[in-house]
Amino acid sequence: MIAVSVTPAYNESKHIADVIAETKKYVTYTIVVDDCSKDNTWEKAIESRADIILISQENYGQGY
Repeated sequence: MIAVSVTPAYNESKHIADVIAETKKYVTYTIVVDDCSKDNTWEKAIESRADIILISQENYGQGY
């Protein structure tokens, strides 16, 4: 069985590594959607080995 997690993120560079590490215990693939963060959230997601990272060029909010 394949399980996938989609994690929305906005300015979460301090916490995204912990979230990804914990999530990887339960799912096959982790997807991080960086909603145009002003910090280096996407870089931390790469370092933390998220499987897919989507980077929005504009902040749309979690509901988008």
